Amino acid sequence: MKKTISILLSACIALTSCESFLDREPVAEVGSGDYFKDETSLLTYTNGFLQKYTPGVEDLGYGDGYSDIVATKQSFTFLTNASWTPDLQSGWSIGDWTPIYNINYFLAHMREAQGLSEEVYAHYEGTARFWRFEKVKTFGAVPWYDAPIDPEDMAALYKPRDSREYVMDRVLEDLDFACEHCYDSGAWINSAQINRYIALAIKSRICLFEGTYRKYHGINLEGHDYTYYLEEAAKAAKTIIDEGPYKLYSTKTPDKDYMMLFAQENASTEEY
Repeated sequence: MKKTISILLSACIALTSCESFLDREPVAEVGSGDYFKDETSLLTYTNGFLQKYTPGVEDLGYGDGYSDIVATKQSFTFLTNASWTPDLQSGWSIGDWTPIYNINYFLAHMREAQGLSEEVYAHYEGTARFWRFEKVKTFGAVPWYDAPIDPEDMAALYKPRDSREYVMDRVLEDLDFACEHCYDSGAWINSAQINRYIALAIKSRICLFEGTYRKYHGINLEGHDYTYYLEEAAKAAKTIIDEGPYKLYSTKTPDKDYMMLFAQENASTEEY
């Protein structure tokens, strides 16, 4: 009898020990609830956006291949296929939505970092919201997500597309927030960080795209017409010209300046 009780006690202890071992926090990873502690954690997380979401070599080298301003060695299927279908268009798989989830996750949890000023919170919020703009260019109307969704939330996962007008209004809200709140001090200029002037430049570029797309495709949607976007593009660009730290490179020798802008050993930080 004593032997039986001893065996049962040993089994219980073993099971308890095993359970506590398996329930331990990962040693080599940071749990989601432990990461956001201070400004450094916010900076590190948002630096990940820069590493993952800035254009890669293919975007820079081949991005204009879908337009009529370059000649390519071989034509893209997009231009030559007479029946381009949704099945042929990439950019809608699970991995393509990961950036949106990561951004929304950051926005939902960033204030877990305690003791920071509203100015600091606003800068990092603007830095995250800066990145939520890419899908409209490829798909037009898309479902808009402004919060992380549960992978088992079927209603959210399969929600219908929101209108292009609605999504573009949200994109401009994001960019306007970034333009207003992202840092513009010297430490954030020419430092490979998102700052106010980068946000203004991207806003100008996106509004120029949207305005010209609507104008030359004859698209009239409820809300803003194409002139609104073109005016917003001009205003954002003018703000950079009037208030930004940049100016045209010049050594008072116009016959050589353009060449020297690109030929100098160290890139000029005045013009770009």
